[in-house]
Amino acid sequence: MAANPRADASQSRRAPQNCGTPQHRGALAQLFLDHPQDIGETYAEHAGHALVIGLRMVGAGLACLVHALVPGLFVRTASDTVDSIVARMASRSDSARRPLGAGLGEGTPGR
Repeated sequence: MAANPRADASQSRRAPQNCGTPQHRGALAQLFLDHPQDIGETYAEHAGHALVIGLRMVGAGLACLVHALVPGLFVRTASDTVDSIVARMASRSDSARRPLGAGLGEGTPGR
């Protein structure tokens, strides 16, 4: 009986059998969890901050495109947005770089 090429092709598209191995979990943790943990955030906290900043940057970029065509519009929008984002990130910097749980149970929050 001749081999069925379609069956062989579908066999090759199956998910790898080692998806549950510790190596794969380590790779997923590295992609999704290591950086947020390094800066003292959960995945959800980090995603929220990054999404807000990214959307603000997109808005500022669109304002720049309009400003390029009509210089009288959005004169300070992009620079004000960048200044605001930098200030927000700087204010989070100290607290965000603490490990999760640091400062809990101590007299002064965040110290």
